Amino acid sequence: RVDLAPSSPAITALAGPVGWDHATVELTAAGAFDQPDLDLTVSAGGVAYQTYGIGTVEAQVALRPAGPLTDEDAAADVAVTARLAELEGLPPQALALIGAALDLQAQGRLGLDGSLADLAAALSTDHVDLTLSGGASAWGANGTGQVALNLADLSALSEALGQPVAGSVDLTADGRWGEDGLGATVSAHIDDAHTGIAQVDALLQDGAVLDARFAADGDGRIAEAELNLAAGPVTVTARPDLEATPQAVDWQVQVADLAALTPLASGAADLAGRVVDPLGQPSIAFTLDLPEGTAAGRSIADAGLSGTVRLADDGGIDGDIDLAATLDGVAVALQAVAGLAADGSVSARDLAADLGGLAVTGEADMAADGGIAARLALSGRVDALAGALGVPVTGGVDLAADASLQGEALDVAVTGSVSGVSAPDAQIGAATLAATVTGTLAAPVVDVTLNGSNLLAQGIAASTFRATAAGGLDGLAVTANLAGPQVAADAAATLAVGDAITADLSRLSLTYQDVDVSLVQGGRIAVAGPSVSIGQLAFAVEGGRLTVAGEAGSALALDVTLADLPLALARMADPELDLTGAASGTIAARGSAAQPDVTFTLAVAGGGLADARAGLPTADVDASGRLLGTGLQIQAAVRPSSGGTLEATGSADLAGGPLDLAVTGSVDLGTIPALAAQVDRVGGQVTLDMAIGGTMGDPRVSGQVTLANGLYEDNELGVQLSQIAATLEGDQSRLRITQLSAQTPGGGGLTGEGEITLDPEAGLPVSVTLRAADATVINSDDLMVDVDTELTVAGTAMEALEISGTVTVNRMEISVPESMPASLPVIEVEELNPPPHVAERLREEAAQRAADAAAGPSVPLAIALNIVVDAPRAVYVRGRGLSAEVGGRLTIGGTVNQPLVGGQLSLRRGLLDALGRRFDLDAGTVEFVDEATLDPLLNFQASAAIEEGRGIITITGYASDPQIAFSSEPTMPEDEVMSRILFGRSLGDLSPFQALTLAQAVAELSGEQTPDLLEDLRAATGLSEVEVNASDDVDDASLGLGSYIADDIYLGVEQGLANPTETTGRVEVEITPNISVESEVGSDGASRIGVIMEWDY
Repeated sequence: RVDLAPSSPAITALAGPVGWDHATVELTAAGAFDQPDLDLTVSAGGVAYQTYGIGTVEAQVALRPAGPLTDEDAAADVAVTARLAELEGLPPQALALIGAALDLQAQGRLGLDGSLADLAAALSTDHVDLTLSGGASAWGANGTGQVALNLADLSALSEALGQPVAGSVDLTADGRWGEDGLGATVSAHIDDAHTGIAQVDALLQDGAVLDARFAADGDGRIAEAELNLAAGPVTVTARPDLEATPQAVDWQVQVADLAALTPLASGAADLAGRVVDPLGQPSIAFTLDLPEGTAAGRSIADAGLSGTVRLADDGGIDGDIDLAATLDGVAVALQAVAGLAADGSVSARDLAADLGGLAVTGEADMAADGGIAARLALSGRVDALAGALGVPVTGGVDLAADASLQGEALDVAVTGSVSGVSAPDAQIGAATLAATVTGTLAAPVVDVTLNGSNLLAQGIAASTFRATAAGGLDGLAVTANLAGPQVAADAAATLAVGDAITADLSRLSLTYQDVDVSLVQGGRIAVAGPSVSIGQLAFAVEGGRLTVAGEAGSALALDVTLADLPLALARMADPELDLTGAASGTIAARGSAAQPDVTFTLAVAGGGLADARAGLPTADVDASGRLLGTGLQIQAAVRPSSGGTLEATGSADLAGGPLDLAVTGSVDLGTIPALAAQVDRVGGQVTLDMAIGGTMGDPRVSGQVTLANGLYEDNELGVQLSQIAATLEGDQSRLRITQLSAQTPGGGGLTGEGEITLDPEAGLPVSVTLRAADATVINSDDLMVDVDTELTVAGTAMEALEISGTVTVNRMEISVPESMPASLPVIEVEELNPPPHVAERLREEAAQRAADAAAGPSVPLAIALNIVVDAPRAVYVRGRGLSAEVGGRLTIGGTVNQPLVGGQLSLRRGLLDALGRRFDLDAGTVEFVDEATLDPLLNFQASAAIEEGRGIITITGYASDPQIAFSSEPTMPEDEVMSRILFGRSLGDLSPFQALTLAQAVAELSGEQTPDLLEDLRAATGLSEVEVNASDDVDDASLGLGSYIADDIYLGVEQGLANPTETTGRVEVEITPNISVESEVGSDGASRIGVIMEWDY
């Protein structure tokens, strides 16, 4: 037994770099001297070598000779056991697999002739089991071996890898070696693997299998080789071509679907190649085929890539590629040759690509000393390629660039042009670019000029535009200008790039949407990291002034001053936002971007919409407040020019914290033009006294809004509401309508109540009930409706509402017009040769119409209708001699903006006065067949006895334009039927004046405004009366003329038409308004006198 002290000079010299804290070696021998049994025990602690360490080492070796060691075939059985614990210095992954200790067990027979037989060894740790078996001879020159490795639980590596892993690995290998060659087979399995890496897990989710074989003869020639790997959608194979000279290896990688490996691609891919002379001067040829798939969301078809990589004689590498594919239906192709020389220089030559009609050529060289020379040219159209890449740009491009870098010397030149470029947000008719960059990398000198025409961007059109940049980075002079029908801009600045980027703005003028902005005081803008400093910049805006100065960024020290700044400036941001008025005030921002402290004072004079058709009053606004972080304190007063005042004071946390606002004031609705312009009359006093608490996401309201003495009249629709009164009360998260009432003509009225829930996420739910009692809701010349009803309004104010319920009609009067007014044609007008200012207006109007058409109609709040109108009786249709009562039920659907009315009202009873006679109605309906209009379809029929039959009168068509027709049983011509109804005789028996009367009756019944011959005669003579008196006897027809010869004396003459000698004169004298005396004298000598007494009740 020997205790080895690490401090012993002899031991230290013998151990060299190996150290230990303590070590004991014990050797025992027993038996004959030529056949001893030997046992060796080693125990050590604190063993160290360089950065590696072993806490404890325990090892035993036993040797048992099989016979005398002097024998020619002497051999001994050897057994070894060892345990190494507390290992240090190994990679974390190895330490994780080893765990607490490493145990080794080995045994075999070792011959003195250099042979090893019956070897069996096992190495085990907490997570790894490794076994080895086999044998060898001639001191290892020949032998066989078997290896088995098992990693039962890969989760032990999770902490060391910093990522959760799981699964198991089994590997087996058989090998042989000797003078006649060598060979090996390897098989490995990975099961239940999980790494947390999606691409790797996709490969291993169904396990992975590796099989490999290799054999070579004694001369070193490969006799057999094969590699097979299967992992999920990927298979890999490799086999040598044993007949090739020089030797070659064919390999192939197949992927069933790229989507299993990456979300950016899909499709089956096949990568194959051949390595020639792998152990000499290798070269690789490969092909990649993707028949159908996707990449980055783009479809790929018939994709093929081929190439070669070669090792040159001088040690350099060169290669070439050839690509062809169809990308989103666009054919693309690419060819290139590249090389890496032995001296480190790189070249890329013969670059040629056809990208869907865009040709790209180029070449580049990088010398061993780092010098670069490159050339690139593009020409053609980008339409197809841009669409395939998801960038919807069309147009032509022609670009050439040459660049060189020799040491620090830089020389770049770019020239190019584009034409007909169109993108979603911009269009360019034509543009040219000329640019050079010279100097050095540290101090480049730039000279760029861009000229173009017909630019359209964000709705702004410019006929010409130009931009230049010239100078070094310490003083780059930049200019830009553009001009067009609606815009003109000109700007100049000097840029400097150093520790900070600065821009000295020296010139700026802009005219857009008829608003002029110009720089009146230049200044410097500097950007240094997150901070931006602004010098004293002042702008003139339409007679007003805007001044900005200070710093913004992580720290705030910014001041903004407004002096009579016109609100028309908003048109530059939104042309539809046409405002009047001017703003003055100050804004001071302090604090930091994370915790801003902003105070403001603003005064707006005459603010409002410039479009007078909007009908809104202008208003003066005074506001002041402070924003500290997300907390806002504000005081504001709005004083409309129409009268009244609205005030708001309080605080709000804009980050969702508490609200504390008070809104008070009153407004007279009758003085607001926007309301008064929509109807004939509107009025009422609105008073607000509201408090808003809670949070912005969950507001709580209290107080009330009242409307008193309200008035609403729309004579066109026949709606008249008076004494309108309403009260809305805040009830925490609701606005409750506690009072709603209005009076209608005739003493009826409307009442209602309901609530609105202040929940924006739910869309502001609404629940309102409206009631009407004996309410005349419509009272016009054409229609009078008196109803009882209870309707509900439900839904959300932000999305959709529905009005539903039943309306019971108490009385309805439908008036049929006695005549139809003449219609006026609409004449299309085209202005020829307009003066310039008119032509400009016409262009603006055309552009506005195009913009409105592109934007589409606005979508108002949808208010659906689901109403049943119950009208069992008392629905009257009157006019054109018709007096009918109908009843029935109607439905009203659609929306408030487009109501759809359906249903039918049937005849209850009725009369028809026509041609001086009264007819009983036999049948009739009022039907709403066209749901899109409120014009009902009439269908009434009346009949009466006539000479030799029965006359029938029908009224059909829409109420706005009814048609009256005459027929009979048996059938007669229409004018014959009318003659028999009117005069009781045949058409052929009528006198001329009876025929005239018949024609006038036809015109009257048809509603046409035809000439009245007698009225024309009366007007031409100035007489008070001209009439034809006819009776059933044709001979009794006479012509009567008369006129007032004084205020109370009337003189009339009547002459027979069949017998002109029959003449009668008449004088009427008014004694009092109720008593008059009338005398009459005839040509036949007959005379009479009488007293007429008349009272009207």
